[in-house]
Amino acid sequence: WPTCLEQVAQERASMTEAERAEILADMFGKFCNVESETAVHSPPDKRARKELDAESVAFLVQYMRGELAKIPDNQKQALLEAQAKCDAKEFCDKRLERFLRCEGMNVKLAADRFVHYWEARLDVFGSDKYTLPITLGGAMKDDICALEAIEYRVLPQTDLSGRQILYSVPHSRGGKGLTTQNLVRVFWYSAEAMSQENTDVNQGYVQVIWNKDSTVCDFNFQSYHRLMYFQRSCWPLKVVATHVCCSPQSSLSIIKPILFALLTKKSRWRSIMHDVPENKIIAILAQYGILACMLPTEMGGTVEQSQSEWLEQRRAVEMEEIS
Repeated sequence: WPTCLEQVAQERASMTEAERAEILADMFGKFCNVESETAVHSPPDKRARKELDAESVAFLVQYMRGELAKIPDNQKQALLEAQAKCDAKEFCDKRLERFLRCEGMNVKLAADRFVHYWEARLDVFGSDKYTLPITLGGAMKDDICALEAIEYRVLPQTDLSGRQILYSVPHSRGGKGLTTQNLVRVFWYSAEAMSQENTDVNQGYVQVIWNKDSTVCDFNFQSYHRLMYFQRSCWPLKVVATHVCCSPQSSLSIIKPILFALLTKKSRWRSIMHDVPENKIIAILAQYGILACMLPTEMGGTVEQSQSEWLEQRRAVEMEEIS
């Protein structure tokens, strides 16, 4: 604890006003009051981005393709094999644009992220599956039981700022017999589903982790560490805020310093653990623009959607795309 607290104090002392404003805007969304560090659900976003025109975006996509071509073949083997085997939509301009926007339209960083994405996808799914579509009938066909056992899904509504909400429950029923690789593939599938649904990748997404009955024994450090890597370096969308919700008596509070130590500085300041009584969780999340009508009933919200129902919805979407 002392080392962790000392590190946090040093980081806060060295933080610029611009960094602080950016962190608060990510945590609270469009309705951030930087002066009071709270959310104000009006007026409209004062930090609106200056959107590039279509011609500029198209130019940067082609520039990114040029950067990818410059990378030596021996440093992009997974990407090259995927280009030969995958559906063309995996490499379409719209797909590359997501990686560009994830990296703030920085062509070099976007090209590196795209290469890392395919390396990680090979590692996660293996050489026999990584070029298959990341769908229930494709690369995930042998992980349906894992998907059903683990509460890890995209909620149907966005937060007040229009950002998607990724919901997870570490202590999900039936998940104890699963391997780290099973868990990682479930993470990956949910991220792919969110990437396909996300209409504004610039905004990123929000994580809500419900730890009501979780213990230290439920926590898989290896899968958590890999998830952090995917979010930081691979996936074409970024988490802008993480809310870990648990009771004051939760043993997760014990490993909080370890959890936060695994995060980068940028992620650490965009993550918060709400260790409060269950009946106060909804009110606290509402301060960040995440209302009861956006959260599952098990958290005290009003969204009646189970993991199996979400999977059925995903299956219908995927079948429609095939047809």
